[in-house]
Amino acid sequence: MKLLVPTELPPDLEHLVRETIGSCIAVHREPGPGLLEAIYPRAVELEARGIRFEFERSIPVRYRGQVICHQRLDVFVDGRLILEIKAVERILAIHVAQVISL
Repeated sequence: MKLLVPTELPPDLEHLVRETIGSCIAVHREPGPGLLEAIYPRAVELEARGIRFEFERSIPVRYRGQVICHQRLDVFVDGRLILEIKAVERILAIHVAQVISL
């Protein structure tokens, strides 16, 4: 049974999100938990599904209009979706803040 939650995302982005989540679940099931965080994005599930992505994309962090540093995105999916990989038992507020700050 599929549980569909209403969304305001365009249908193509909603499809990308669902495929990406499905990819993540497939990777989690196969090697399972316990690997180093850096290993998970190397799994080829996104590629197998024909989804474009970039590993470790560097983006500028600006403060008062100036670039103060660069931050690395774990996986940038199709130029529209940030995938932050965590190999932790629980997602904490700091993990959410890391993604929201982008």
